[in-house]
Amino acid sequence: MDYNPPVGGDPGDPYIDGNPTTGTEGSIPPAAAIEDPQREIVAAIAAAGLTPDNGTLDQLATAIQIGTLGAAAAGGTADAITAVFDPEVSALIDGMTLCVRAAAANATTTPTFTPASGTIAAKTIVKGNNLALAAGDVAGAGHWVVLRYDSVLDKWSLQNPAASVSIASTADAQAQTDNAKVLTPLRLAESMQGANQSLAGNGYQKWPGGLILQWGYVARSGTATVATLPIAFPTACLEALASNVDVNGTAEVGVSAVNAASITIAFDPSSTVAGARFFAIGH
Repeated sequence: MDYNPPVGGDPGDPYIDGNPTTGTEGSIPPAAAIEDPQREIVAAIAAAGLTPDNGTLDQLATAIQIGTLGAAAAGGTADAITAVFDPEVSALIDGMTLCVRAAAANATTTPTFTPASGTIAAKTIVKGNNLALAAGDVAGAGHWVVLRYDSVLDKWSLQNPAASVSIASTADAQAQTDNAKVLTPLRLAESMQGANQSLAGNGYQKWPGGLILQWGYVARSGTATVATLPIAFPTACLEALASNVDVNGTAEVGVSAVNAASITIAFDPSSTVAGARFFAIGH
């Protein structure tokens, strides 16, 4: 509804009270100035599910209070939510807040929502500062989700996710770089696996923080045998140890040199051991 000025006035002109004692002629209100506000108020009261009643003067406040105008049941699918509102949502406005009773839990991290399918394009639902949802942030059938439109992000921000925090995926845990998700006990165990671990005979274990442990066996190929590490240390080898494969009570091997990619094992020229086991630590 727009402002209706006095009859004969320009847009925005104020109304003037008449004053017979000064001969001041009062403004003449057009019919729309009286009719339009009433019709808009009555429409809001009716849309909220109330019956307009001349004997009740707080119905508009009640209509606003109960929130029915911005609430609807979800349609569409669990990850492409739609809804129909009365009055119809014809455009998205920054800060617009709508409530939708969900029909199912979201299964993906990028569900979408539109309050007017075919009129308004579906937008991705996020939470917090543009964080992706976790599966189940829309808890399931009956969950009233509160969605606020953010024009900067051009997305709907979920105000009441069922999960208050985002759970790291296996890939997130193993990458060890995401500072916005939490590790469950299972994900903590998985964070040490994948590309961070090899439990082979010649293997390694990467630890959070950068420390790496490596181990293996190398066959003797001379008194100074180079053992290539399972993986190269990104920065440096800090320490390395070697031991005899043949246990005969004598110290017949030792580490004579180290670098990021290999260690050199010195064999006693008089020994007959076939090889050595090694252990290295670095970062």
